[in-house]
Amino acid sequence: MHPTAEQRQIIEHASGHGLVFAVAGAGKTTTMVERILHLVRHEQVRPVRILACTFSREAARTIEQRLARHPETSGVTVCTLHALAAAVLREAARLGFTDLRQGEDGFARRLFQQARAELIEEDPARRTAYFNIKADDFQTYMSVQKGRLRLPYVPGDLPEWGRALIGEPDRGVELYADLYARHDHLRRAEAKTDFDDCIVEAWLLMARFPALREAMAGKWDHVHVDEFQDVNLAQSEMLDLIARGCHSYVAIGDDDQTVYQWRGADPRFILGFGERYGAKTFTLSTNFRCPMGVIALADQVIQRNTVRAPKRLRASRGDNGVTLHAHAPGQAAHVAIQAIREGRAPTDIVILVRTYAQTGEIEQVFLDRDVRYLVVGGVPFYQRHEVRVLLAYLRLALADLDVQRDAPIDARRRIQLVQDWELVANAPNRFLRAQVARDLGRTLWRDGQTLADALADLAAQSRGNQTHVLTLSEALSSLTDDLGLAQGKDALLTFTDAIGYVDHLISTAPTREFGEEREGSVRALAEMAQTRSLGELVTYITHLSEHARHVERLSDAADDDVPRVTIMTAFRAKGLEWPVVIVPDCKDALYRVKDTADLAAAEEERRVFYVALTRAREELHLVVDPNEPTRFLRDVDHERIVHGHTRLSQLMGRDPGQWSARDTLEASTLLRDYGHEPYVQTWLDGGYRERLLTRLDALRTALQRPEPYHGQGQTVATLSLDGYRSHGEVRLAADTQLQTFGDLGDLIRALNEEHAQPPPSAERSAPAARSTGTSLSPDDLTVGMTVQHRKFGTGTVLSTKGAGARTEVEVHFQSAGVTKRMLVLYANLQAAR
Repeated sequence: MHPTAEQRQIIEHASGHGLVFAVAGAGKTTTMVERILHLVRHEQVRPVRILACTFSREAARTIEQRLARHPETSGVTVCTLHALAAAVLREAARLGFTDLRQGEDGFARRLFQQARAELIEEDPARRTAYFNIKADDFQTYMSVQKGRLRLPYVPGDLPEWGRALIGEPDRGVELYADLYARHDHLRRAEAKTDFDDCIVEAWLLMARFPALREAMAGKWDHVHVDEFQDVNLAQSEMLDLIARGCHSYVAIGDDDQTVYQWRGADPRFILGFGERYGAKTFTLSTNFRCPMGVIALADQVIQRNTVRAPKRLRASRGDNGVTLHAHAPGQAAHVAIQAIREGRAPTDIVILVRTYAQTGEIEQVFLDRDVRYLVVGGVPFYQRHEVRVLLAYLRLALADLDVQRDAPIDARRRIQLVQDWELVANAPNRFLRAQVARDLGRTLWRDGQTLADALADLAAQSRGNQTHVLTLSEALSSLTDDLGLAQGKDALLTFTDAIGYVDHLISTAPTREFGEEREGSVRALAEMAQTRSLGELVTYITHLSEHARHVERLSDAADDDVPRVTIMTAFRAKGLEWPVVIVPDCKDALYRVKDTADLAAAEEERRVFYVALTRAREELHLVVDPNEPTRFLRDVDHERIVHGHTRLSQLMGRDPGQWSARDTLEASTLLRDYGHEPYVQTWLDGGYRERLLTRLDALRTALQRPEPYHGQGQTVATLSLDGYRSHGEVRLAADTQLQTFGDLGDLIRALNEEHAQPPPSAERSAPAARSTGTSLSPDDLTVGMTVQHRKFGTGTVLSTKGAGARTEVEVHFQSAGVTKRMLVLYANLQAAR
């Protein structure tokens, strides 16, 4: 390895605490491994006195494999945070402070069922409500609470400083909190731990027993924690006690990639590390993964956050890499299919969604085109519980319709319908006992009786409050009547509102984010009925589901070697990379600043978007709705950045000696505006770099003429090489041909026009310079031509496409600082004068 100057500073920081802010793709793992090597080789630190920990087993294996290349590092402890906590528990048991042991497989689920049964016995009226809570959702709730040290039980001997860190469990969903308290009581009675208990119990034991705390704090002299931006309160405090006795505690991470705030991670943990430990701060700013255009866009986006350490994202490679696509249903899938046609392997491609609710229309296209795919971290859209429930309601409505029109229902379909009824009977909760629901199901769709009629009879015969049952009867009857509407979207949403299904999904979710995810799936299913009736929707999805089950079988195969496109959330993509990254639905409805007083939480969506952008090794495709682009793109004028880097890539694909004066000024402006001076000085070929800098300096000298012109000072400053000198020695090429510009006079005339102030009368009559003369026709326009527009002022034609009345032109308007695509027929472009 040949470390950069930034990396070398970290590697050679041998003692004292350290905080490393490493931007996306900065090679932080490599830097940490090299620091460990330096400690062993040059500081004579014994490997057994060094700890390196991270979050996932995969990341830990990567560190182990890299250290294994160097036999002298044998003995370094490499582990996950949970493995570290398990080591604390083993030491506590050895010292006699605990008899806790790891629970058997299925232990947490068994206790969930026991806790639920006990609470139902104490309050039978809540039986159905408790059964609406899924074990996996409850596990998520507990995980979030434990990570935030919101505990239902606090040991009596916990010191006051420890008690101050503990909060009450979230009672936003009361049944979850009650289940959590009972579950924890049962767990402690059995003296067992599950995955999330491990870290909490490790911290509690060290806080309670000074001898254990001292034993753990004396194990390692050098403690490294990778991905520190992901730590929650419990993990942060456990690490604090373990690292108290070490010579150097080094936290490595990127606050801009803190995207798990909903489960307890907070950028303030890494941002406050320096002050808490008196740590020296370092920055790894160079990205080794993405093309220059991706870097510029991601850097401009994340700069808008305020709760962050100030730093820039720097490029190490050229090219643009960003392509913009107009929004259309399933557009991300179409982009992926086109990439495959152009020679990309499906495994090279990932579609990064914000929420799994987005995958429905993407999967629809893939299934229609028989393209294999894999949804990572979630189930296929058509197999999600909330989607299955609504499809069951639709099949039940279709059965009622068939009864009304005397269409037969065979035995096989009747079995499916009974299963559908049992699935939806208490979704949402109607307090129907299971036996009542089963008895009703056995009598349905016979002798002309519909489910809606049967529910109405049940409500009339019941002594108790059967408002929910009657509501379902009326809503189902209305849904049956609406099955034939050409556009079924509104009818389906009206039905879900009538039965309170979305409210049910939100109120029974373990976190707000999970509730929003499930609500999104309902909306996505409704969108599929925007252009088809609900009856057609059921038939269509039944067909697609057969394909989806085939895809699921492929994903479950033990030795599956079928190449597939990956679909996952941007959250799960952190730390990963692909040659081709597609981000669908870049719009405010998904990527927006959250409405919360917690500024760090409010800005999390921008961090999620930043993570998505920085996964691309070669191509980043953004699907943007021009009517509703996300504010994160709109704020930075993303089209200008993308088109500007397309142009910069074109320019740097040529020898600088071929650049005109206008080309040279444009290249200098783009390189300076987006902070690419370090790239030029560090990563460009030496000979090319010298010719580029010589060309810039030659134009600067030529424009420093004694005859003044408008914008002279600003233009000359744009061409200054001072920004390059701050990143290394500036060397110029000895080539006299680089000193001359044939179009210098044209550039000066253009600058005069661009920077000249309009006369007062013109300023009052129009906000921008007006042009005169006849509008240019498509045949008049050529690339490089200077044109004028009523609103945007003077611009340069970058490209044209189409013909005749459909001719489009891309123009960069220097005075307005924007690049626009226009249909020439209606653009009223005129020749600049």
